[in-house]
Amino acid sequence: CAALTQAILETKDVEELFATAFRAHRILQQGRGSGADVATSCLGGILGYQLTHPQAPFGALETKDMPAQFHIQDARVQRLSPWPCRLRLEPIWLGTPASSRHRIRRVEAAWAASTTSVQECFLEIHDVTVSALDALTKQNEEGLLEAFERGDQAMQVLGDATGAPIVTDLHRRLRDHAGSFEV
Repeated sequence: CAALTQAILETKDVEELFATAFRAHRILQQGRGSGADVATSCLGGILGYQLTHPQAPFGALETKDMPAQFHIQDARVQRLSPWPCRLRLEPIWLGTPASSRHRIRRVEAAWAASTTSVQECFLEIHDVTVSALDALTKQNEEGLLEAFERGDQAMQVLGDATGAPIVTDLHRRLRDHAGSFEV
């Protein structure tokens, strides 16, 4: 979506690029998905990202708004400090693609069956995100690693509560391997 929008617009203004690509993404996905991947593709770097008007059936949670350097349509974006230099973040292909649509359908079904339990999972994920953003802003490596651990557990709980396997056995094996190294 970002690349196609860039080719059509031929703009160097990354915020304009993101705003247009985000609108296209929302239309094409019928409001599903956060668009965080679109933001990252358009803007690059380390971002704080908050979707302010989630798709139905999910309502906006009663949470504190993230500080934002700019706000477009249904999203707030904050550019963050550089990554803490002693930590490395490495994307790793685990051999199978994730089906976002499948997981979203399961989360929607769980939401319909028990809004409260799913909402509690979302609130924990929000709290972890706030902690991670704070740690990044302060270049607090230990705080960031703690947020990653809490986030991993929160995503595991969400996956268990919804039947949407977010943290897979391969993720757990990789986590255990990475955890064997000292920081």
